[in-house]
Amino acid sequence: PDISVHGKLSKLDALLDLQQYRLIRGFLSYNLGESIDELYLRAFSIPNSTLSLNAVDAPDMQEEVWKNLSIHLELLDVSVRLVQTINDDDCCYGTKPLACVNFIKSKLLVDCFSDGAQDIDLVSQEIQLIDTRFLSEECECPVKASAGLPRQPAGSNEVLNVFPNILQPIRGEPGTELVQAEIHSRRRKDLTKFTILLNNMRLMAILDWLENARDFILQQEDPPPPLPLLVDGIDSVGGMMQWESYDRTIDAGLRNAVQRVPT
Repeated sequence: PDISVHGKLSKLDALLDLQQYRLIRGFLSYNLGESIDELYLRAFSIPNSTLSLNAVDAPDMQEEVWKNLSIHLELLDVSVRLVQTINDDDCCYGTKPLACVNFIKSKLLVDCFSDGAQDIDLVSQEIQLIDTRFLSEECECPVKASAGLPRQPAGSNEVLNVFPNILQPIRGEPGTELVQAEIHSRRRKDLTKFTILLNNMRLMAILDWLENARDFILQQEDPPPPLPLLVDGIDSVGGMMQWESYDRTIDAGLRNAVQRVPT
């Protein structure tokens, strides 16, 4: 790969809101490993260019795809807390907790390719997923009573979700080193596929939490605007350049130079 990153994170507690999550996704998708289409477009206007010759001589050859970014991270006792931003005055100010993911022993692999494809693989030997919406120690904003919302005022002792552990391991024999969870994501130009594998895990199907988590994870950063490219006098954004006015300026300068030559 063009860029390879290997690291190890241990005993880390991170807090991630929706804006920061979208920023990280946009950084990985559009900044690291970004395409260099301008180089290949300009190659057609460069004399004796090998890029131009290769493109003309073999137009039917399949485009070569290479790995331009590879990230391998080992996660040990890493906790990532997801929070939602609330702007509704009738509900809450600031942020409210959504989930906490405890990567007790996991590996994260991210591979980005030159054609825009992206592969993400998460392999966990021990992982835990917690619903933190109603945990008093996780609340970061005062909650008000609101119609249609099954929330309790701040300080209430009533627990609205008695199963906060959405995903937790079923304890087995120590030292077995079995993989508890695998998540694989394959993103291509026309589709995105996910594969989730759970082994010796207990999963609680809290439907409203699953919907909130889905909406959070599927958020994406807006793609950057296309930059204008100049190829053989053609502006990819504005169209044909004004070559005629440029030629008239050159002709006028040549005529003035000829008139100043003594005869």
